Order: sequence, then C-alpha cells, then structure tokens
Amino acid sequence: MKISVYVFCLSVLFCTSAFATLATIDAAYVGIDAGGKQGIILNGSNITGANGVMAMDTQNPAGELAELLGDHVWGYCYELGQYASTNFSTFDVELLEDAIASDKAGLIRQLWELHYDDSWEADTLIFTDQFVSGEPADTTENQEALAFSFAIYEIIYDYDGNMNHLDLGGGDLQSSIANTIPPQAAGIAQSWLNGLVDPGLYTGPLAKLVSLKNDSKQDVIVEIPEPATMSILVLGSLALLRKRRV
Repeated sequence: MKISVYVFCLSVLFCTSAFATLATIDAAYVGIDAGGKQGIILNGSNITGANGVMAMDTQNPAGELAELLGDHVWGYCYELGQYASTNFSTFDVELLEDAIASDKAGLIRQLWELHYDDSWEADTLIFTDQFVSGEPADTTENQEALAFSFAIYEIIYDYDGNMNHLDLGGGDLQSSIANTIPPQAAGIAQSWLNGLVDPGLYTGPLAKLVSLKNDSKQDVIVEIPEPATMSILVLGSLALLRKRRV
C-alpha cells in the first residue's frame, strides 16, 4: 500500500506547477545505439532512414526540469518532418503532456513503462552518419528498439481517440516491411500497440517523460533518469507548500 501511495503521489506531483517556468538545454545527436533501417509510409509518401534509440550529448541546462537530465541522454524522435544534428542546438524542455496531446502522451508513457529497455543504452552505436559495418543486425535488441520507434510514430500520427486506429497496416502512417531491417520490428510494434489500454481507463504506472523541442530540429522524447524522481517529488512538494502559504 505504501508503494502504491508513493507512486500515486509522484504521478500527481510530476504534473504540478513545479516545472511551469521555461526550461532549455543544448543537445547534439551522437548516433543510434540500437535499431535499424525503418520504412514508413506517411500520407502516401515513402520515408526510409535509420531509427531507434538515439544517444545525445547535452549541456547548459537551464530551469528545474532541464537540470534533472544528465549530460548524456537517450531518447526517441517523434516527428518525421525534420532531422537531428550533430551540432549543439537549444531545445525547450517540457513535460511530454505539455508538448503533445495529453492522451497521446499517456499512451507513449504507458508504452515506455511497459516496453522500453535500458539495455538499449549500451553506447555501442550501430549508426552515426551511416550504418556501422555489419549493422543493422537481426538481433532481438535491434528488432525491439526499432519496434519502439514504429509504435511511437503510430501513436503520434494515427491515434485519434480510437484505440482500433493504432494499426500500422492502415491510416496516415503505415509500416513498409520491404524497406525495414530488421523486418520483424513492425510486427513487434503492432503487438505492443494491441496491448495498450485506453489512456482514459489505464491505472498502472507511467514513465516520467519530457520533450526536447526545437523548431528546426527533430523533437525528441527523453525519460527523466530514475535517481531524479526524488528531486521531482521534492520540487512538487515545495510547489504545493508554496500554494498553501499564498
């Protein structure tokens, strides 16, 4: 019971005004740790490229939320219209539910909690500006890391409140198996999507995620490191105390 109460409080405090002030951080793309070659059809147009869990260097955090991130983070891009850069650029740091529709954020936080694997963060890059020799290998790690990217894009581009529309075979965004290596990734992603619970009904734990947003660079989702959750709790508690004193 104590654990349940703690998790509940943490979830509530994570969404308080403790992080209402603008936060920024400078970030630069390093490479892809695990993933593969992803084939996507978006509104009838074929998009092919390397994707998976991205390693990024960060510096100059400003604001409480940005300061919870380390100087080397891993994340997933969630827009297909722009590209990552190896040069440092300044990103706004927001709670994911402030950056995108809250129901989509809830689904991605649920997906992350259930299926994200820290072992993907091995700093053994399979792609920088091109695939490393022998990659993308048909390993479980690469299959699942690439599947995670498929699932995020499907939620971003096709979820409209109807869970049945989370279908990589139809809608605005579809998987292109012929252009995907490892090809199993799309099937794994669909199985994960099928297992998600409507965000209005889900009562389980959710990952603590932030968005790194830049108007001219690919936006990225990053998880708040686990040791920082106590900082989140303290900051949230201070925000509530300030409210009570007013």
